[in-house]
Amino acid sequence: MTVQEKAEVERSPLDQIRQVEAEVARGIAAARNRAKLAAKEMSAQADDINRKAREEGRREGEQHYQEIIAEAKTATEMLLEQAHKQAEELRQMGKSHIDAAVRFVEETVVGSQQEAADA
Repeated sequence: MTVQEKAEVERSPLDQIRQVEAEVARGIAAARNRAKLAAKEMSAQADDINRKAREEGRREGEQHYQEIIAEAKTATEMLLEQAHKQAEELRQMGKSHIDAAVRFVEETVVGSQQEAADA
């Protein structure tokens, strides 16, 4: 029989129960500490995942924003080009109308002068 076994046999059952309770309490404390460490690690991982998700969301949002801006810029340029074409067409129409009006006035004046000369 070893010294430890002999010491355990000599202890009272109450002392043996107390010893087992102390061992169990140490085991529970160690498990609690491991659980706290695991919870801290999981919390840090969750924070990292959230940070990465926010950053990815920000990047995707920025990319989407840039795509919308590019589309709007293209649409604006097309509208501007159409407006310039339409303005040029209107300018040409106005010029042709002015030319026709000038000819009409010339014909009217010349016709009036000829009528006055004939009379």
